[in-house]
Amino acid sequence: MASNSIAAGQTGGSASLLRHKIDVNQGQPTALLHGTIVEHDGCLWGKSELGEYLLLWSHDYERSSADPAVITGYDRTFKLGEVVALPGGTTTLATVADKASIPEACQRDTIWIVGR
Repeated sequence: MASNSIAAGQTGGSASLLRHKIDVNQGQPTALLHGTIVEHDGCLWGKSELGEYLLLWSHDYERSSADPAVITGYDRTFKLGEVVALPGGTTTLATVADKASIPEACQRDTIWIVGR
């Protein structure tokens, strides 16, 4: 796992998870993002009726090496293309410590911090 605040994704057919340094153990998620996990521009997005959110994940989530469409963490499993309810909340690009590690095409102010 990456140790910096946000690790940019490699593509190779599937983007790696962008990471955040926020301690998701300090409190519970305040919202749910209902939508679909999609991949484009080298990043993973939560696509909902409200728009698309860049997804930032804690270091406890990882993509399966056997099936990169599968993301697991905190005893949860998410799959690209499936309708999901992602716990967490929103933030803006201004709060991200290492903006340069996010691919330029993904640098928007619609960011979802995936919680537990």
